[in-house]
Amino acid sequence: MKSNYKNAMVDGQAWVTLLTDETYTDGVILLQESLKKVKSKFPLYAIITDEVSAPCLNLLEQAGIKTIMKDTITVPDNIAEHNTHYYSHMTAIWRNCLTKLHAFDLTEFKKVVFLDADVMVLQNMDELFTKPHMTAALDGEYHNIWPDYPHFNAGCIVIEPSHELFESLYNFTCNLKDEEMQKQIMADQEVLNLYYSDWAKHPELHLNKYYNIFGPYVQEEELEDIKPNVKFIHFIGRKPWKFFLRNNPAETYTEYYYEVAKGILKEAYQHIDITKAQKLVKLAVYAICKNEINNLDRWLKSYSKADYVCVHDTGSTDGTFEKLQEYQKIYPNLIIDQTFYNKISFDTARNDSMKLIPSDVSMFFMNDLDEAILEDDWADKCKAAWFPAFNRGQYTYHRRLDANGNPIKTMSEYRIHSREWTTWVNNVHELIMNRQGKIQFFVGDTTPIDITVWHFGADAETTLAKSVRYVQMCEEEVAADPENILGKLQLAIEYEVVGDLKKATETYEDLCKNHMNKLKNFELARSFFGYARHHMEANENDMALYYMNIGRLEAPFYADNYLAAAEIYLRTQHYREAAEMIKLCITNCTENLWCSVYNINGAAPFEILARSLALQNDFFGAYAAINIACDREPENETLKALKNQVATDLKNTTYKSVMF
Repeated sequence: MKSNYKNAMVDGQAWVTLLTDETYTDGVILLQESLKKVKSKFPLYAIITDEVSAPCLNLLEQAGIKTIMKDTITVPDNIAEHNTHYYSHMTAIWRNCLTKLHAFDLTEFKKVVFLDADVMVLQNMDELFTKPHMTAALDGEYHNIWPDYPHFNAGCIVIEPSHELFESLYNFTCNLKDEEMQKQIMADQEVLNLYYSDWAKHPELHLNKYYNIFGPYVQEEELEDIKPNVKFIHFIGRKPWKFFLRNNPAETYTEYYYEVAKGILKEAYQHIDITKAQKLVKLAVYAICKNEINNLDRWLKSYSKADYVCVHDTGSTDGTFEKLQEYQKIYPNLIIDQTFYNKISFDTARNDSMKLIPSDVSMFFMNDLDEAILEDDWADKCKAAWFPAFNRGQYTYHRRLDANGNPIKTMSEYRIHSREWTTWVNNVHELIMNRQGKIQFFVGDTTPIDITVWHFGADAETTLAKSVRYVQMCEEEVAADPENILGKLQLAIEYEVVGDLKKATETYEDLCKNHMNKLKNFELARSFFGYARHHMEANENDMALYYMNIGRLEAPFYADNYLAAAEIYLRTQHYREAAEMIKLCITNCTENLWCSVYNINGAAPFEILARSLALQNDFFGAYAAINIACDREPENETLKALKNQVATDLKNTTYKSVMF
């Protein structure tokens, strides 16, 4: 659309956005590039806080985005208490949202137009700089999803800054009473609508519906109506830059504007050198330890290439801490402290270890002192995997080794994380929680990193001794908090490890029958897997298959329920069904469930496949499968014997294949 405001004065006027969460860096870059595409004459400034890291600042600088540093405005107690009353995690989700109020205090400008960092501009909107103060976009006029419509959306506001106005807004916010806030979650938008309570009565301040189209709600049949008129897309909820590197096949949103956004970002990154930002990434390894003097040398040599190595000693008496103090003379990046706990809680100890990490760190790597990385370039690989929306890193973990140091249990692990993950919970089998109060299991947005961690402390005797201790800790945790359903799942698994199958079965049964609505898909699949295995051990094969099928439906990308079902089919002489189940597993699955007895990356799938095909006299297919199994576990004598037997049968049989 041709602008009628070509003579508008640029000086003293600017677009402004807010960046307090560095995962929105690509959103700010998308906003900048979209403004450039529509030939806006006004510059974009980003209000930032010290939570934005050096690599992200470098990307903003390369994109030509000016920044204004401000202190974080924390959520005041009155709002925090109100939000917690209605939803326990909402204060965490909106922890920095009120920092947006700084836009009203930018007195270096005579007028600013604030746009959220998840906005993509599609038509020139310079006319907004001629609009009066508090001209704003209606919230959901096109997609009316809010019961208190009409009100304004805080994602697009015309502001004439004033220090007095800012002070008034801030004081108003801090003095809101619960009855004034009503039964709704309070964030910046709700506060501003309360402050400007008569806004709805001033239609001259209302922008039309095309200034605020919600990206996730656009339907295919609406596109032709929207395309010629839409001013900007507001990507509430799902963000296009979080799917910049890969698409999630489970998403069902209309893709048109997401594809437009990703195209703009890809074009922007043709002129941005992300490797410059990655060189500024600081990586910290952090760990807790107690009486680990035998592992200390190997661990420090392994992880010393990190920018910081942080170790929290929880009360060593074997000289570990004293040796760490000596090592500080050799490794200047080593940061240590020690606390003697009366009673250890691993989440508390891990959180104390995180307190040692300097504030300039962008990537965090939690591990234990009985683990090591053998690659010299592992730290470089980690930093090369960083990008603004980096969430967690996925790497190979040799969890269990044989007596010769060869891996016999390999899985994926995810303990490399961004600065958004801040808190460990559960006193044993700790899980990490992000700033929004979400606990992350082995699912979610992960970035593959080509490194391997070896675990040297998992012999059978050590594992059993730890599990006996962990059972007690899990029991104490569940007793203290009966609503800790994940703690109950962990307890069931520990019962299995120590051989208390009766209690394990009872706990799994309780989870599967009484707590399904409180468990995520992955957790449900693990619960059904555990419950099914106990039916399997009791030769209750039909019941076992029933629960394994439920587990497969809950988490179809995890291998364990497929493999266990295939074993049942194999031992009940349903060989074709066993082979088909393995085929489904190999096609669909890339991961194991938590604390699994199987290994999708090991020999198990192909050993079961080889046996099921051989029993159908498909020795050609069986030979192909057993070769893959032997390649994965070359020292396994059972597999070698099976390979020899299949080879002999193949020589003596006319070719026939039911699978290959």
